[in-house]
Amino acid sequence: MILLLKKALFLFIIVLLCACSKTNITLQFQSTLPQPGQPNTCFYAGIAMTDITPPPGLPLAGYSTLSSDSKGFRTRLKARAFYFKPADGKPVVIVQCDLLSGSRILHHSVSEKIAHRTDVDASGLVIYGSHTHTGPGNYFSSRFYNSFASNRSGFDHQLYQFLSTQIATAIIKAYENRRPAQLSTGVTSVYHATRNRSLPAYLNNKTITATQKMDRLDAVNPLLYMIRVDIQSEKGTYEPSGAISFFSIHPNARPQHLDNLYSGDIIAYMERDLENAILKKYHPAQLPIHAVINMTHGDNNPNLPENTPENFQTARILGHTIGKKVIELFEQLSQSLKTDVQILFRAEDIDVLQQNQINGVRICEQPVIGCSVLGGAKGKGSFLQHIPPFAPGWPKKWFTGSCQETKQKVLGPFHPLFFPKHHYPHHLLAQVIQIDDVMLLPVPFEIGYEAGKRMAQHVDALSHKMKKTHIKHVIPTACANGYWGYVVTGEEYALQYYEGGHTLYGPNTRKYLSEIHGNLLKALIASGSGGALMTSCQYEMKSTSFYPDNKKYQGKRKEYRSPIFMNDPQESYWSFQWIDLHPSQIDFHLPLIHMSHKQENTDWKALEINGISVNDNGYDMAVIWLDTDSDSFGATYEARWYHPKTQSKELYRFVVSPRNTMDTFYSSVFTGE
Repeated sequence: MILLLKKALFLFIIVLLCACSKTNITLQFQSTLPQPGQPNTCFYAGIAMTDITPPPGLPLAGYSTLSSDSKGFRTRLKARAFYFKPADGKPVVIVQCDLLSGSRILHHSVSEKIAHRTDVDASGLVIYGSHTHTGPGNYFSSRFYNSFASNRSGFDHQLYQFLSTQIATAIIKAYENRRPAQLSTGVTSVYHATRNRSLPAYLNNKTITATQKMDRLDAVNPLLYMIRVDIQSEKGTYEPSGAISFFSIHPNARPQHLDNLYSGDIIAYMERDLENAILKKYHPAQLPIHAVINMTHGDNNPNLPENTPENFQTARILGHTIGKKVIELFEQLSQSLKTDVQILFRAEDIDVLQQNQINGVRICEQPVIGCSVLGGAKGKGSFLQHIPPFAPGWPKKWFTGSCQETKQKVLGPFHPLFFPKHHYPHHLLAQVIQIDDVMLLPVPFEIGYEAGKRMAQHVDALSHKMKKTHIKHVIPTACANGYWGYVVTGEEYALQYYEGGHTLYGPNTRKYLSEIHGNLLKALIASGSGGALMTSCQYEMKSTSFYPDNKKYQGKRKEYRSPIFMNDPQESYWSFQWIDLHPSQIDFHLPLIHMSHKQENTDWKALEINGISVNDNGYDMAVIWLDTDSDSFGATYEARWYHPKTQSKELYRFVVSPRNTMDTFYSSVFTGE
């Protein structure tokens, strides 16, 4: 116990030191009007995708101090942009990124970058993070989450600029690719893919009546929504082009102590499964794109085998299981495609520190982190989760008359001294976005299942009351345009599990958001698309660069270890190691590795399996940074080809793409035997 207390004290010291860091960079933004829209007589859509994989060595976000620094990637990180414009009206752009969340400053920066190249209004742009726990951190809008979302504290301006540029590029490409299109929406159910990680808190909801029959597999959101888009080709026919799926699953299928590779986690398999299925069946002229956006995942963990170690194989199996349902729904939606599509949006900027009451619903003036957050989410937290008051389900029982009610505050009454309220996120971009019969409610929170259900019910009831009956599906969507922790119901908040302890602005947060959405819906019905966003703003940040120092390797590429087969019990793979440019020069966001093959007396050609190229853009290749020579600055890397399917009479080799002055490099040849 003494050892545990020492560790707890050490954690508190880290918290205090990080909270007192001084700012040393100012980011300023000025709103810029987009280009005038070009008239179109029918529904238009455009899609595009860019790579947002940064170099290795950056802190990963999601597990706070339990996170690690990246050593490479298993599945590349992407930004997927969907441009939708109605026959008469303004466009909407939905961007999904393989990141922990969106970011308000990313939204500002991207809006500025695309204004001179597109007709996209900032109010009609939403940038989501898939909530993968294996993406980079330190690009957030608040000093609090730049300090505590990853294992190292600070705002990385270079990462922020890289992400902003890549996301803006995806949007501009989607805009330039726009063509007449068809769209359809639908929903199905996926059972036993998730389980509720905070069941006692969920069962505390007054809406739950049959608690004796409820288990972790029942207390989850099984719904999978989809927006399918088919875009007209140059031949004049409509081709299946992509989809946006909405599902509730926490992408944390990898244990934090092994999470040192960038990846999209389970969602990466779901995304690529549909992309590959479209490519194989329809052969569209443009590469298909599938974005997966989280909904009410706050308390919905992946349903992985209880007694099996978490690894990429377990994530892969579950991802493919959900991917099959995704493909089935996509095919079903071919029957309901149409060109008469409504696209509408409404947005408003709210500084919740200045406007903490809306329609009589008040949130707390001082945001607070609860002690249960230091313990962490069940099954993913620190040793503190076994010690009251850091353990889940240890609410305050006395002196509960304050706004935060039952929350055990970190550092108690001294909390505001070390965590000033302006260090927390407080500039809220509130939006409602209509894509035909779907109404999206983007929020920067992780949404609990029951909280999301009530948010949807509130807007659904209001839309029917105001006779906007065209709306069939109201979908709260998470981690949009920023990161603000969690939102749960008041009943769940009262028990102070991890999710309740991480609901910064108190037990009325869900009701407050519902009032905002109601106001926006009324404005949408009365005035159509538009928004009231801030015309200028600035953010003060403590800037720290985690990018590798700029070093140049003067040597040549060379093989460090020839390909060798590794018969790993979890995932077998071929491994190849080589010496290449310093990590600062390797450009991880560009294609680096693919496989080639041949038979005797034939030419080498790129390897495809079932019509799909075998390269580092899929989910069966990894690139890992092993070491860097301190004298020459040459770095050693390993490429892995997982689940290899080889033929006994075939020859194979790894192919390393050109970089800077480095030509294409080939590994030693190996056979499929």
